[in-house]
Amino acid sequence: MLGYLVALPANIITSLLAIILLLARKVSWAELPGYLLILNLIILIVQILV
Repeated sequence: MLGYLVALPANIITSLLAIILLLARKVSWAELPGYLLILNLIILIVQILV
């Protein structure tokens, strides 16, 4: 239960920060591997649904 209370908000914050930095062109896809962002978003969706 505690994992959901900590992991879910941390995952949301991490995903939003990565997307904002990519959109603001502060980092590039080469610096932030796309597969990690996609994997993180998939895990976020699973966390929300379960």
